[in-house]
Amino acid sequence: MGESIARGNLYAEAGADGLFLPGLQQSDHIRAIVNDVSLPLNLMVWPELADA
Repeated sequence: MGESIARGNLYAEAGADGLFLPGLQQSDHIRAIVNDVSLPLNLMVWPELADA
């Protein structure tokens, strides 16, 4: 999680429009990224993807 947040913030500083983390599935991890990175988060839909 720490590495994803750090990279997401670096991408934001470099001018990225969004962050894509295709393997992210756990709701607490999703919340952490959304709370700590200013970019819109894109996820890949998996059967195990959390509802909220």
